[in-house]
Amino acid sequence: MNFSFLSFSALIAFAGADPCGDKYTAATKCDADKACTWCKCSALPSACWTLANAKALPSGVYACDSKAEEASPAFAEFKRKFNKVYSSEAQEKVALATFIGNMEAAKLLNNENTTATYGMTKFMDISAADFKKMYLNRRSRGVAARNLPMWNGECTACKMFPEMANVTAADAVDWVSKGAVTKVKDQGQCGSCWSFGTTGDIEGTTFLATSKLNSLSEQQLVACDTGEDQGCNGGLQEDAFVYVEKNGLTGEADYPYTAGGGKSGRCEKAKIKAPLTKISSWVQVSKSAAGEEGIKAALAKSGPITIGINAGHLQTYKSGISDPIVCRSGEGALDHAVMIVGYGTANGEDYWKIKNSWAKDWGEEGYFRIKSGVNKCGVAVDAVHSVV
Repeated sequence: MNFSFLSFSALIAFAGADPCGDKYTAATKCDADKACTWCKCSALPSACWTLANAKALPSGVYACDSKAEEASPAFAEFKRKFNKVYSSEAQEKVALATFIGNMEAAKLLNNENTTATYGMTKFMDISAADFKKMYLNRRSRGVAARNLPMWNGECTACKMFPEMANVTAADAVDWVSKGAVTKVKDQGQCGSCWSFGTTGDIEGTTFLATSKLNSLSEQQLVACDTGEDQGCNGGLQEDAFVYVEKNGLTGEADYPYTAGGGKSGRCEKAKIKAPLTKISSWVQVSKSAAGEEGIKAALAKSGPITIGINAGHLQTYKSGISDPIVCRSGEGALDHAVMIVGYGTANGEDYWKIKNSWAKDWGEEGYFRIKSGVNKCGVAVDAVHSVV
């Protein structure tokens, strides 16, 4: 149930007729030993709940006064920093409850992962379930069964960067510093990560082939690629590559992104203007944990590569090398599309450098790092790459 728009009377109705009367006072905390539980929480208007109903509330709500009071200064900072404004007092109290829960989750991640920092991000007032619906909509469809051509080892980067022919896995690579990556973009509250992973990959391969870095249109993919891909409701880079191979992509300047509010929009063909960027095909770089080392070779010799990843832990990521203890890595867990742009080592920890599509005010100026060599969060399960 979404509590964001419930009135006080609706809350009481949800709990049933008030069986407590004046038996419980505002000073009484949640009492698991009573048949009827009074939760005087800052997170919701005070109401009398049955124990079962109280436990069904979000954990941040079923946490009475102390946590809400402790979180108030941090929540005030959160609202100021990210310009958060809520339409009603009830909505703000639900946001506070969610904030408390997310800060607790960040605390747990910090306790288990000493190489990264988790904490307050712009997503702290969004529940994990809603965050997944809004931002993590990469779809999945049988990597192992595709039998696609694999990357052939050609050094397409060597024309511009001859030194890349001799790069090894022990070296460091950063395509951002070499000019092969466009600025960090923002998908907004639209499940269009797949389109950003697609354009980023094609921008890089086209740059290495032509020496020109052009920012391509995600909006064209979101609105016009209506085969397997479904706009803000999710998609897959592989399907988007098929669309680009047939239709080409126009520049972002001619067809700018407008889907950030959550609506895909209609396809506006008049905005699809020449010259169009096309690809000749696309290949699989890795389709299992065993292929992770091969991603390094392909990255060094052919530019940035788009992948799928399990990204739930990134909601509270701030900086460092992410290495959560629990992070599913099978194909079914890959819910977000991103782009590997480099790799390296810091303080003895090997990492991938990855470009995200959540704007520069998230992570390490829009990027994040994650531990490499262990298929962390499924980074090696579905890595695909465009061929110009």
